[in-house]
Amino acid sequence: MAATLRQLTAKPSSARVQDCLRWGKDHYPVDGELTERLLDVAPFLQDAVAINDAFATRVVALLAGRLGITQFIDLGCGLPTSPTLYETAAAATPRGSGIAVAYVDHDPIVMAHAATLLTAPRPHRTAHVHADLAQPDSILADPDLLRALDLSRPVAVLAHNVLHELPDHLAYPAVSALSGRLARGSALSITHPTAALHPGPMNKVGDLYTDSISPIALRGPREVGRFFDGWTLLAPGLAETAHWHGVPSPGYTPGSSAAFAAVAVKP
Repeated sequence: MAATLRQLTAKPSSARVQDCLRWGKDHYPVDGELTERLLDVAPFLQDAVAINDAFATRVVALLAGRLGITQFIDLGCGLPTSPTLYETAAAATPRGSGIAVAYVDHDPIVMAHAATLLTAPRPHRTAHVHADLAQPDSILADPDLLRALDLSRPVAVLAHNVLHELPDHLAYPAVSALSGRLARGSALSITHPTAALHPGPMNKVGDLYTDSISPIALRGPREVGRFFDGWTLLAPGLAETAHWHGVPSPGYTPGSSAAFAAVAVKP
């Protein structure tokens, strides 16, 4: 039986807390309450989210413009932001070549927003996949995704701010399973929150998430690097998100990044 809106909003959600941190409007009082508690222990979180968003936009433009990748799978897509993924990719390709995007999330509220607001105009193609990253086969077998994407051609998989929601025994196999199905020349982009940069505040953030939403894994650089085994990292390799080249950071408090990031290509 499908959960009711009241049931879905009885506790905070990661996507809606992110919306709060972006000063968005698609959240509920329970999300705002948790966000206030998070900012009490880690006041830099709003800047950290903005840096992560800047990285995502820069990477999509790079992958589409420099590598010519026009197909994307956005894992844990979250609530819509502007510009959208397909807008960024289309702006970076010659004559706005047809972009194909599969937006994936397990949150039914997120997917309702995606279906309403993230449907690209022709000649672009859009899929909305309600699936759990812990079950990667269900993502790549989804009929909507397969209608939009051609998996025999390069695809960019974006795992931005999502893998920390899975424990090791699910996270690493999920990425490996997805990677194994991708064509040569495909790309993998990851941002991953960490406690390595701000141990005290971020461990408190982890405790609040565990108590209010679900346990999270704030992995260090070596653990994040494991996701890229078998891939060829693009320069500058694994780096603090704010220091990954081309990510605009003026205006943000120095040291406000709270994640590692990297982009790689499948050889």
